[in-house]
Amino acid sequence: MTGAISTAELYQNNRSTFQSHYFSHACLMILLSLHEGEKPLPRIWDIADSISLSVLPYIRRCVQDGIIARGSGGYHLTARGREVTDSLIRFVAAVGLMNQEEILGEIMEDERRAAAVEEELPESITPFEVYEDNRSDVRFLIGNEGVLLFLLFLQQGQRSARAYSRLYGGMEAVKEHDLATLVTMGLIAERGDFYTLTAVGRRVAGLLAGLIETAVSDCVPAPPGNRRTG
Repeated sequence: MTGAISTAELYQNNRSTFQSHYFSHACLMILLSLHEGEKPLPRIWDIADSISLSVLPYIRRCVQDGIIARGSGGYHLTARGREVTDSLIRFVAAVGLMNQEEILGEIMEDERRAAAVEEELPESITPFEVYEDNRSDVRFLIGNEGVLLFLLFLQQGQRSARAYSRLYGGMEAVKEHDLATLVTMGLIAERGDFYTLTAVGRRVAGLLAGLIETAVSDCVPAPPGNRRTG
């Protein structure tokens, strides 16, 4: 991202919005389902039943943020909501496509997986279905602050976990077992005390950054004194 504020700072300055809204399981399901078209509240309730959550607080929040609106036939995405959801779908699709070697029964090389991530989803598969099939990986990448920020951190190039820890701590700390999971997923590579994004990792991290930037495109950045660089 260009400008005086990094994507990591954008996330930090709008953390509550992301974790309780765009990156919450309930909101993800609502946005992905509405991408298919306007739906009446009872149909959205059906989606909520599958996750045992009340959708009303999430719907109200989405309406207040201007990403969904109420129409004559139910709720639908606004123009901004569709822009955010399109960015979300690109990220979810990438996670699904990078996992396709399990479906094919083979292990792809890094560059081949990165190329696969660039492909379009088959028309027979909806983004909602892709999210459902890859929910654990999507949630791991966007629901874990340490993982999310570490991927953004590595966009700067090869870095050590120690350098990351000097910038981030507490809830933002990245745990050793999470680093091991990222290596197993093929998103990062370990080189001694340093880590670097793989080809597919660069693609996924770029889509994650794009999602963050799109979601807060009209938010006002926090004052410089409240920022931490990453």
